[in-house]
Amino acid sequence: MRRITRLPLASDVEGAMAAAQARLNSEIAGLPQEKWAKAAGAAWDGHDSGATRSTLHAMAGPRQRCMYCCDSHGDSIDHFRPKSTYPRQTFSWPNLLLNCTECGRYKGQWFPLDDHGGPLLIDPTVDDPWDHLDFDPETGNLVARYDPVHSCFSNRGEETVRLLRLDRREAVARGMQKTLRQLHERVERALADPQASADRLIADMRQIDEYGLIAWCFIGSGRRDAPLTTLREQRPDLWEECVSRVG
Repeated sequence: MRRITRLPLASDVEGAMAAAQARLNSEIAGLPQEKWAKAAGAAWDGHDSGATRSTLHAMAGPRQRCMYCCDSHGDSIDHFRPKSTYPRQTFSWPNLLLNCTECGRYKGQWFPLDDHGGPLLIDPTVDDPWDHLDFDPETGNLVARYDPVHSCFSNRGEETVRLLRLDRREAVARGMQKTLRQLHERVERALADPQASADRLIADMRQIDEYGLIAWCFIGSGRRDAPLTTLREQRPDLWEECVSRVG
């Protein structure tokens, strides 16, 4: 999972979404709660979401990867807060993400909340996933990040991993391990090049990083492993420049 910047919608698309939401709000105002899901589903299915999908594709990058697992193609629009239980956010742009079939199946209508009513699922357009997740290079799995200050694992990390089964998906694990090897190769090349610059190294790494592992390498747990430790020790100026660009 990687941090994703949310792009703005075109003004006409935003207006159409607001109008659709107003119509749905008016409809469900006269309905019992058990009928909200059907009304929201019908309203969404009858809406032309082509422009919204195009913007989500642009946010996801050239390969249009799922915003949860970052591995499979994102072929569906996901409501972060499910429209069945949060119908008043059916057409809310900040509530829409791009997901793959597998993540959609695992997430379903589940939306766990903490004791204060906040989401336990990570939203990659709002949260920095690496604040809550860690990567195990031996297994290739995403795991909850350990918080040494509070001596516990991140609740949001644990719940996101559990809900999306990010610690039990072999294809995702293999993809992340392969990407990490490629990122390490780029760092090793930079170590062998006296003229290597941070701009060139980070740009080169970003071309192959679909999973947000650059941040894990420079400001996460990956900084403690070779060849990142070697870069920090042998080329401290280059290291600091890279960290500043990633952070």
